[in-house]
Amino acid sequence: AAFSWFRIAADAGFADAQFLLWEAIAGDGTDGTSEEDVVLAARWLQQAAVQGHAEAQFHLGVSLSLGRGLAQDEEAAVSWFQAAAEKGHAAAQFNFAVALRSGLGVVANVTAADHWFQKAAEQGVQEEGIVPRIAAGARYLAQRVMAMMGMAAPMHRAASEEQDRQTDL
Repeated sequence: AAFSWFRIAADAGFADAQFLLWEAIAGDGTDGTSEEDVVLAARWLQQAAVQGHAEAQFHLGVSLSLGRGLAQDEEAAVSWFQAAAEKGHAAAQFNFAVALRSGLGVVANVTAADHWFQKAAEQGVQEEGIVPRIAAGARYLAQRVMAMMGMAAPMHRAASEEQDRQTDL
């Protein structure tokens, strides 16, 4: 019964109801939700995010980062993290800072990253203290950054060796 009332409110354009429908249908993704339901839920999440719902904006960023219910898109994910961060959403501030520090989906900017890490820390969000609900998104970003760094190290090493060979000639 409550679900149908949320659906009516969501259809009427209420962002809170749209977000709650996303949460009811897709949740954190650990309950075996079908891909079809995840895609449907993502539509509700997008509608709430477009209306400026900060929590929806953050979760839309995570969904885009993970490719959950939507095509994976790091640049779009970062823009949603930024939108929610600017509204004071602590977890979004942290994820936005991670993206800025790493250059994942955005041009790297260490100064801006430090600013957003500070904003998140002021609200109690730190790498080791992230609440479980947002840990998956932060872990994913960290894994992507580490993977990028792992790919960069061999390339850097090969370039350095080539430069050394050129210098020896």
